[in-house]
Amino acid sequence: MLGPGQTYPSENYAWFGARHDHFWYLDRIVVHADFRRQGVGRALYAAVFEAAGRAGTPRINCEVNTQPANPASLALHEGLGFVAVGERTAGGKTVVMLQRTPDARGQYAMQVADAQLSRAQAWSHLTEWTHTDALRRHARAVEVVMRAAAHRYGAGEADVEAWGIAGMLHDADYEQWPEEHPHRIVGWLRERGAADIAHAISAHYTKWGVSYDSAMDKALLACDELTGFIGACCLVRPEGISTLKAKSVKKKLKDKSFAAKVERDEVQKGVELLGVELGEHIDFIIEALKPHAEELGLAAKS
Repeated sequence: MLGPGQTYPSENYAWFGARHDHFWYLDRIVVHADFRRQGVGRALYAAVFEAAGRAGTPRINCEVNTQPANPASLALHEGLGFVAVGERTAGGKTVVMLQRTPDARGQYAMQVADAQLSRAQAWSHLTEWTHTDALRRHARAVEVVMRAAAHRYGAGEADVEAWGIAGMLHDADYEQWPEEHPHRIVGWLRERGAADIAHAISAHYTKWGVSYDSAMDKALLACDELTGFIGACCLVRPEGISTLKAKSVKKKLKDKSFAAKVERDEVQKGVELLGVELGEHIDFIIEALKPHAEELGLAAKS
């Protein structure tokens, strides 16, 4: 761990140093291949978080490669509550700059998934019911956006896991049981005590007539359809998402022949319920997706 003002030959460290007077910088955590996926990385971060809380550190910074992509590391850091605060490209590589800040008590609590349902269990269930790459990518894209939305529209770290799982599983039953969607996945979630997630998924289409009781309910409606539409916009652009702006997305929304299955009235109702301006919300989704562009098939075409 490095604090500010150190002599350290890292442009990423210098990037954070130019923006913050007080921080801890973590260059990397390396786990031997024989011990990966056993919770070692999370255990090491738990020790870092405990020390940072005792020291009163206002932020912990690090970075993760997005080109070439490192989805496992990115998922780990998202699960630990890190959020994207910038992006750097140099030497043919792109990294997303990440930051974690303490809670109101000045502590860096570990992210704890709902006792009834972890992200790993949710993803396992999604892949059991959903086999097509396109639907899996959409599930992952909406998960990414909803995790970011928890910080923007929800209670921050306390909401990240539930909001992310809602985004991931919202269409989990659609491929196999389209006529029963979303009742199968809603029932599966209720059986596991995830009632809030189940309700949000049951409300992610206004014509189902379900009430919007929470910020998560409104955010899922506002993020789902628009995330898919933004993905469609990226696929017809040589530069992918890297240069996409809200103005271009809004223009495509007016073209009813483009991505015709996307219901424009659902997009509009979503932002109205969330209480945000359409262009602002489009920009938010674009920025949330950018660090994951390669993983989601939204990067520039080579």
